[in-house]
Amino acid sequence: MILIAFLGLVLDLVIIYISGYTLGDISYLYPMLTLSSIVILSTKLKPKTFLYTVLLIGVIVGTIFFDNALMGLVIYVVIYYFLFLYNKLVSSSILSFLVKLAITIFLYDMTSYFILVLFDHLYFNLSYLFYKFIRSLILNIFYGIILYLVLNEDKP
Repeated sequence: MILIAFLGLVLDLVIIYISGYTLGDISYLYPMLTLSSIVILSTKLKPKTFLYTVLLIGVIVGTIFFDNALMGLVIYVVIYYFLFLYNKLVSSSILSFLVKLAITIFLYDMTSYFILVLFDHLYFNLSYLFYKFIRSLILNIFYGIILYLVLNEDKP
């Protein structure tokens, strides 16, 4: 199951390579299929295993995309706590998965944006952030639904 998260990370890197984005420009927020994998894993793994997986992915993503492991760690800890609380409050279904995925992508984008702006590392327009959110959401919904259907044990 943990390999699913690493598959998402590999797909992120492949998409960045194919699309021509460099890791040094404003691609800090592209494309994040890893988030879909983590949202799926949030209901499949035990909480402690899920925490360690998210921390490891956060360090890897922070190192690769942000050139700062601590920033990736902070962002993914925020995501972990959201998913942990969401899973306690809402039952698992395809609709709740899609809502959880959309909120997770929004949390990732906003947390990344505020950290980058707060530390005066990079500033970009909020309209760009919204555009990126919509673009990433569409891609992640397709990938997430495929993952959800493949990994769902409650098949009709």
